[in-house]
Amino acid sequence: MLVRSGGKTALAAGATIVLLALASSTGSAGTRSTLRLVALGDSVAYGRYYCGGCSTFVRRFAGALAQSTGRSVRLQNLARPTRLDSDALRTQLASDPNVRAAVAQADAITITVGHDDKPWVSTTDSCDGAATYPAINWSVYDEECLGANVDHYEANLGSILTLVRELRHGKPTLIRLTIDYNDLIGRTGLPKRGAALSQELGEYYAFATCEAALRFRADCIDVLHTFNGLSGMRPARQFLARDHTHPNGRGHLAIARLMIRDGFGPFRQR
Repeated sequence: MLVRSGGKTALAAGATIVLLALASSTGSAGTRSTLRLVALGDSVAYGRYYCGGCSTFVRRFAGALAQSTGRSVRLQNLARPTRLDSDALRTQLASDPNVRAAVAQADAITITVGHDDKPWVSTTDSCDGAATYPAINWSVYDEECLGANVDHYEANLGSILTLVRELRHGKPTLIRLTIDYNDLIGRTGLPKRGAALSQELGEYYAFATCEAALRFRADCIDVLHTFNGLSGMRPARQFLARDHTHPNGRGHLAIARLMIRDGFGPFRQR
């Protein structure tokens, strides 16, 4: 059993900007103020060639937000097409003027981070440093290093959400954090220890994500148990692209449905 230590669990090139305008029941959406939706995070939210040009979950959510409120929605997808862990996202929010300006104006924000924090993906983790899957020595993954990684991730989420709230200056803001799924389960050659550790760590990352979300009046979106089942041990291949890492079109649709099911926060539905 993994015990959590301490008792805690640059603007993307070609950022997507889409204006979704749907007519309200009382007139055109243009007669009401436009809502701004900003997507932050890693390549999971980026979409494009990773999912064969599918409609990403953030774009689908933007469309649902427009339809529900009868207002235009301006979507700015600032997710990076390369690796981006919680350290990098925290730095981005603290120092990138373009990202900070976008967040300051955002009525709704999605945050997708955590996949690149996992020790078998990260090259700076405290378990095995630069080693990445599949060149992993699972025997060095112990409670101390795994707990430290979860604590570090949760602390970063706290810093990220603090920065978001500071940039928004108390304005009503819908914030959604996605829980990372497990793309290791189902891979050829994954040993039983690796499967068990990845499943257990995934649950702790999920708890840390929701814990941080609760502290900052945000919502956590349970992608993990949608993709991997209630046990967290079901292969997610039906939701993944050929690389067995990024969501395919079906995966993006599933995430969008989870976000839509959670409603639209402070925005009145028509």
